[in-house]
Amino acid sequence: MRIIYPGPVTLVDPTAHPLVFTGQRGERFQVAVLEDDLFRIQHWPDGRPRMDRTWMVSGDGGDVPREGRRRDDLSPFSLPDFDLDASDASVQLRSRQLHLDISLDDPCLHWSDAEGRPFAQDLGRRAYAYDRANRAVYHYLERRPGEHYFGFGERSGPLDKAGRRMRMFNVDALGYSAEHSDPLYKHWPFYITFIPELQIAYGLLYDNLATTVFDMGAELDNYYPAYRYYQADDGDVDYYLIYGPTIQEVVAKVSNLTGRPALPPRWSLGYLGSTMSYTEAPDAQDQLVQFVKLCAEHRIPCTLFHLSSGYGTSDEGKRYVFNWNLKKVPDPKALVDSFHQAGIRLAANIKPCLLTSHPRYDEVASVDGFIQAADADEPELSTFWGGQGACIDFTNPDAYEWWRQRVLDRLLTFGIDATWNDNNEYTIWDDEARCAGFGQPLRVGLIRPLHSLLMARASR
Repeated sequence: MRIIYPGPVTLVDPTAHPLVFTGQRGERFQVAVLEDDLFRIQHWPDGRPRMDRTWMVSGDGGDVPREGRRRDDLSPFSLPDFDLDASDASVQLRSRQLHLDISLDDPCLHWSDAEGRPFAQDLGRRAYAYDRANRAVYHYLERRPGEHYFGFGERSGPLDKAGRRMRMFNVDALGYSAEHSDPLYKHWPFYITFIPELQIAYGLLYDNLATTVFDMGAELDNYYPAYRYYQADDGDVDYYLIYGPTIQEVVAKVSNLTGRPALPPRWSLGYLGSTMSYTEAPDAQDQLVQFVKLCAEHRIPCTLFHLSSGYGTSDEGKRYVFNWNLKKVPDPKALVDSFHQAGIRLAANIKPCLLTSHPRYDEVASVDGFIQAADADEPELSTFWGGQGACIDFTNPDAYEWWRQRVLDRLLTFGIDATWNDNNEYTIWDDEARCAGFGQPLRVGLIRPLHSLLMARASR
């Protein structure tokens, strides 16, 4: 580990936008005023971005192309005019709602509202640290007494995460403790800070898909005031400060920034049945049809049933995605029809990892459709549901299309209504494993959670 704290920075051109600052070791900082209440800060330790695309911040229409959106594309934003004052020691930016003072000898950012009330401040002498040897990047902020921190996606513990340390690494945390377990399934590097005495809320969205740690006051250091920090194992610091000033306004603004979810169908709000026991049984189809009859008998208004992965097991019990076990389910079309006649839809379980014994394994491998090992021209293997398997590389167009076709010819052709995209945490332990990356090979450590998103997109 070789932690470096950038020293003085120099403003390159006060008339440019974004504003660019350079460090003594070639670091590059950028500050952009995207809206009066939305500023963006970027720190590139290498002087250039390690990832030039985003899948987190949406463009026009509230969505992101499959191959991502260029990070330097500022067209979705109004880019309002702002006031700028620069000296040898500092730079001040002022929009209608935010004031930002940048100390050039550190660098260190100080945030105030339009009335001049300070509400956030970087930690001096340490704000934008990075590990030159191992790619990790950090952002340190001072921590005010009584601040509350809300967000971070699916997390255990209390709603307010003050004093917590959390790691974002997608794992299938079956049976987790709702009080203590960490990490869990999701990657959501966003949180809201609420300051009671000022009644000010603001959000910080870190646009980075690498494994992340948020420390909200668990760590103490006698040589610094109270602080909190963000750490990513790879990539750059690229964050958006979203000013509320209320929590409700921050939520509305961040959802506008990332894109909002599609309106769910009404039936998805009903009773959705699920059990593994039916599809694990040797007479799975009979068991499933019996469930339909029992719902009618007991007047249970079920709107959808989750077809667990047992419908696709081999005779040895191995789970093979898109592989109907015709001994357990001899007539998939008739099975689906029996549910539909009762007004119940079916969602079939599908998993993006193929065991090496899967009958279609070689079919995917022939187009390099799996994530590849870091140091060999072969798939990266991971432990998965009873054996060793390889994960579909959804950044490979051939693999993406292979998946789409299998959803069509192995599920939708029988009348299946929806897919249950399961076990797509991509818990691959070698960050150096290689992805096709849409023509630009990428380390899996840079984009691990992206595969969950692209799997869902391909299935849809």
